[in-house]
Amino acid sequence: MTNSNDDGALRPQPEVAGDLDGAGTLNGRAGASVFSIGGPDSRGGTAAANPYELLSASLAACTAMTIRLQP
Repeated sequence: MTNSNDDGALRPQPEVAGDLDGAGTLNGRAGASVFSIGGPDSRGGTAAANPYELLSASLAACTAMTIRLQP
């Protein structure tokens, strides 16, 4: 799936997929990055970042980039 910028250039959209009968872990892809989302590990913890942690990290990165680009 693709989307276009204001300049008409196509860019890939993030995708998330998983099995309904699996352990609850989802696989996410954004551009060339592939990562696991949520799901239990063998110790009862979480095997990967949960959606809240991913959202928090993306907002922190956006804020850091905005501050870095200020003159």
